[in-house]
Amino acid sequence: MKIPKTIEVICKAWNTAEKKLVEEVSKYSPGRGEECITDCFFVLLQKELEDASEKELVKTAFIEDLMEEYPDIPAKRIENFSQGLIAEALHSRYIEGSKTGGDFGLIISSPEVERSADRLHFSKIQNGLLCQAKLKRKKKWEELTETQEEILPKHLKYLAITLYRYEDAKFRRLRLGQWFSCKRSSVDKINNYLKNDFRRARLKNSSDVLKALAEQKLGTQDAEIIKDVIAPGGSRRFELRIWWKDKDEYFSEVINSAIREEVKISVERS
Repeated sequence: MKIPKTIEVICKAWNTAEKKLVEEVSKYSPGRGEECITDCFFVLLQKELEDASEKELVKTAFIEDLMEEYPDIPAKRIENFSQGLIAEALHSRYIEGSKTGGDFGLIISSPEVERSADRLHFSKIQNGLLCQAKLKRKKKWEELTETQEEILPKHLKYLAITLYRYEDAKFRRLRLGQWFSCKRSSVDKINNYLKNDFRRARLKNSSDVLKALAEQKLGTQDAEIIKDVIAPGGSRRFELRIWWKDKDEYFSEVINSAIREEVKISVERS
């Protein structure tokens, strides 16, 4: 089941965080490096997601997604088992993962909803994207390192480059929100794009990337790749988690017996 309205809330929070970071760099901290930009961005994103969750924007959007998918289920019941749904950005910051060639991993964890008879079953699904951040100062992009050129060819199917660029000599005008998917590319093509300022490259904005990732059109669902390549121990990784507050134990479980009474579907209506 797709949850487009819920993902749209995440996209709005992401775009707002980008705008706030651009303002911070312009006013208070020009010239930030790529690692600082990434880390500061996700701190701001977490605040935006907390705000959206407190205002119940995430829960409300999820209710709308469920009602559209299952119009025969009474709205009150859908509202009952959507209570407590939140979105958060979980940040694990360590060191750059030389084994993967990426700067950080980006994971979206969200509910997978399935229906069988008079039950709705919720389990966690994950989709991961290996991300390489590139920063442009003045006229040149940072090039791929020899290690990256050696390692990245194995991971291009689920790799994307996020572009950070300063558009002025004083490094106050930071531009974010541009991505290049490496899914159908090669290291030679990537290097050529870096040398030519990504002219003729099909760039995506952040909302496009998030929606494609959530719909499994970008990245990978392979649990082993996510564990060993995108989010291995000791790596920098960020998880956008959409789930119920304080109910981690149900991530891969069918709703427990105490909740099942809330999700029984009436079949007695004429």
